[in-house]
Amino acid sequence: MNIVITEGDERSRKMLLSAIHRYDPALSCHICSDPDAVMKMAAKKQIDLAFLDIQLTAMSGLELARRLKSINPQIKIVFTTSFNQYAAEAFDLEVQDYLLKPFNQERLLKTLDKILLSRTEQRYILRSRQANLLQIELFGKLVVYHGQKTLKWKRSKSAELFAYLLTYLNKPVSKHQICESLWPDKPTDKALINLQTAIYQLRKNLSEFSRDQIIIEYADNDYRMLVGPCYVDVHAFEDAYYRAFASPPYLGNATNATQNRALIEAYNLYKDHYLVQEGWLWAMPKQQSLAQHFNRILDALIDNAIINGAKSLLQEYLARMADLLGESEMDLEAYLEYRKDR
Repeated sequence: MNIVITEGDERSRKMLLSAIHRYDPALSCHICSDPDAVMKMAAKKQIDLAFLDIQLTAMSGLELARRLKSINPQIKIVFTTSFNQYAAEAFDLEVQDYLLKPFNQERLLKTLDKILLSRTEQRYILRSRQANLLQIELFGKLVVYHGQKTLKWKRSKSAELFAYLLTYLNKPVSKHQICESLWPDKPTDKALINLQTAIYQLRKNLSEFSRDQIIIEYADNDYRMLVGPCYVDVHAFEDAYYRAFASPPYLGNATNATQNRALIEAYNLYKDHYLVQEGWLWAMPKQQSLAQHFNRILDALIDNAIINGAKSLLQEYLARMADLLGESEMDLEAYLEYRKDR
């Protein structure tokens, strides 16, 4: 993936570059402050993602975005600016994000996650019908299968370690962080021994199943999981969620066809809470975050069902909401009261 940063502020350039390298050192990133040079680069090779300062001197970032999209309509654009009055015009260009300066490192990493996750899933979802594609399910219970073959875990800790590393896919994770998450009650020395044993068992388990499609690397006291072409239900859900709410402001009574398809896609993917059947404590923050996303999706779908007078859909969505809240049932009046109190 080729990334270009066209940013007038030196401090902002450094923060963007640092965030990108921190996210994935393998990403190719170019600093180019001259809009004309960016255009020449785009004419010679494909630029996949561009961070554009709206207030460039030679040419506005908005104009540069229009020109880049004329060369490559699939390019991902993120605008950077110190002012928020350009937001409406920026989103008219169907950009992926709009970052206000000064940047927050966590916010930058979330932007990269959203864009790169979306890009990956758009490619892999199209291939999900292929029988030879690796499939990973995380809603409810961890299941990994390849065609008709399902991965059988020889040790329960191998499955947990796999799910944990998958949560940080492509990112290095400290061995001490893994020990604290998976063996919180063990002394450090014993936890490290348990980790080494679990890594050995997991690699052996995977080598018999995936034929090098899943690789676990170790460097500088960090482990990192790399996965080849695959379909992950949680990633597909997150991608659909971002697409459903990508064009602010989002209003339940003003969804377009694209947003509505994304809402329904996300709704159908969320079969159960994230890894809820496994009972792993470290998974709870992610579980709660995804549940909040699903709650927002249900709110939007219920709004649409009310407006469109779709009574059968409304009952279905209210039943899912009741299930989410641990209630036996929920009628519209109770739901509206619950929503008002949130």
